[in-house]
Amino acid sequence: MATDSGAGEMTRDARDGGLADARARRTQMAAALAATRREFALEARQGRGGRDAQARYAARMDEVVQQLVEAARVHTSRPLVVCALGGYGRRTLCLHSDIDLMILFEHTIGRDEERFVNAVLQPLWDLQLVVGHQVRELADFDELDTGNTEFLLSALDARPIAGDDQLFARLQKRVATVVSEDHARSIDALLELIEQRQLQFNGTIYQLEPDIKNAPGGLRDIAAMRYLQTLGGDRFDSDRAKFATLVQDGEEFLLRVRGVNLSDGGVPEVRLSGEPVPVIEASAGELLVRPLAHHVDGPIEVIVTGERATGFYDVGPAEPHAATVAPLSAEESQ
Repeated sequence: MATDSGAGEMTRDARDGGLADARARRTQMAAALAATRREFALEARQGRGGRDAQARYAARMDEVVQQLVEAARVHTSRPLVVCALGGYGRRTLCLHSDIDLMILFEHTIGRDEERFVNAVLQPLWDLQLVVGHQVRELADFDELDTGNTEFLLSALDARPIAGDDQLFARLQKRVATVVSEDHARSIDALLELIEQRQLQFNGTIYQLEPDIKNAPGGLRDIAAMRYLQTLGGDRFDSDRAKFATLVQDGEEFLLRVRGVNLSDGGVPEVRLSGEPVPVIEASAGELLVRPLAHHVDGPIEVIVTGERATGFYDVGPAEPHAATVAPLSAEESQ
């Protein structure tokens, strides 16, 4: 009985020690990530939040994911690879951007693999990150549906962060085979996706308030150009060389603007009844605004991120004044 009791105490001690290590690791990651975010925000507000700054931020996020994968390996030793997708995969990662991941297993996913997935994702959620994730088996890519354009593009974007390099190479080979065998269908599906998105903006580049990411001529279109070049193979080599510098310069400008929009501490855009309201100063929870003469008291729309993340807030009379930003209830905002 004493032996059983001792074994139980050792098990509890080991479990408590593991939890303490996990908390310490999470605290360390949170502190490092906060420092990285402050560094990026400072660069962005100085107009230097373009590709290089975003690539450095993506590299720091890679380090966080790599630490989590290494710690989660206690749950399974089976071959797997964790990949970055989308903008993160392209190393164009801004503050508040989604962390898009694909966790790919060579074999069938069992309980141990599910525990691994949770051990990687849960700490990211605890860090208040927005995580998009796909969990796949290699067999999912045996017959890749070229009609599922978004899935195909995510596979083309995939960048390995941690895990088995040989497994990732097999993934790349399968995706490349599908693309080469049916590239015409893949191109048609991508063009249809582009057309559907641009219809939201009436199909024109002339926008009074352009959406830097989604509007015609924005970052999604630049990514789409590169997808088309990849899907088209050698046919686009001459165009790729001819327009490479022009496209890179345009992308760098848009990335810097988006970096400012998504940086912490930036001055929010304010609208009242759909019209801009001058912002004199902005700080945490406070706005010093100057409503125009014809504006009446009422709800004011504050666009904090530059990507239409909005809310309705109380505003006072037309004289310049400081107002505490306090969201109205759902009933009051209607």
